Amino acid sequence: MGIYYRSISKRTVTVQGHVIALTNFWGKAPILWNDPTPRWDAFGERAERNALEMWGKVSYVTMAGYGDLSTPKAEYPIAEWDGQSLLDDRFWDDHAVGTVKVIVVSRVITWKPDYEPITDECAWGD
Repeated sequence: MGIYYRSISKRTVTVQGHVIALTNFWGKAPILWNDPTPRWDAFGERAERNALEMWGKVSYVTMAGYGDLSTPKAEYPIAEWDGQSLLDDRFWDDHAVGTVKVIVVSRVITWKPDYEPITDECAWGD
């Protein structure tokens, strides 16, 4: 067991007028009592840089990575993005608002019941 981490990517996809950032997958964080690895440090630094650069440009993020949204019948969670650089399991539990589904060659968002989609794509930034 462990906590799995992703970070926001600079790559985006537009689905039904919503700009959604893709994610980069890391996996489990290093064990707390071990020293962080150089690769984990690099992942964290890139995650922070990407989050700062994407702040104000997107309001949503999906668990999909590059290439995932071209697989027919695929379905990935979509969440409101609040500027967080490391997206752990709890982030998805607390912020998920629907799913992005790939239907043949198009993509469709299915929102959670009673969720009102953000209409301003720059809602998190100035």
